[in-house]
Order: sequence, then C-alpha cells, then structure tokens
Amino acid sequence: MIHQPSISDRLLHLLLWLPDQFEQPIATGTRLDLRLTHQDLADTIGSTRVSVTRLLNQMERQGKIERSQCNLILCL
Repeated sequence: MIHQPSISDRLLHLLLWLPDQFEQPIATGTRLDLRLTHQDLADTIGSTRVSVTRLLNQMERQGKIERSQCNLILCL
C-alpha cells in the first residue's frame, strides 16, 4: 500500500484490501466488521489523521463509502 503514489490512492487501496480480511457482505455494499480509527488508517498508510478524515469525508460525499458510529460500509 505504501507504494501507491498519492495518499488518496493509498487509502483507497487499503479500503479495497480490508474486505478480503474483515468483510461482512450486506445489501448496499460491504460492511467492515472492524473498528479502526482515522489515526489507525493514517498510521497504516503513512499519512496524517487530518488527511484521512478529509479523504473519508470526500469519499462519503461521492457515495463511495457510508459511515455510522461503529461501521464503515464500502459502496465501491
């Protein structure tokens, strides 16, 4: 993942990899049955928490993900 050229590509690659390990298919996409903080995601891809939060907000606005208090749903 660290070999991806941009932070957004790294985050997207991580979000596409995670379902292989921790997925729970649902009607609207794939729910990640895993609690990860924005800081956890940032540490994994070599970024900052602020950048990850900004990118997740952007992905949510674009309809690529849905977020609730406990879950992240991939709509990719």
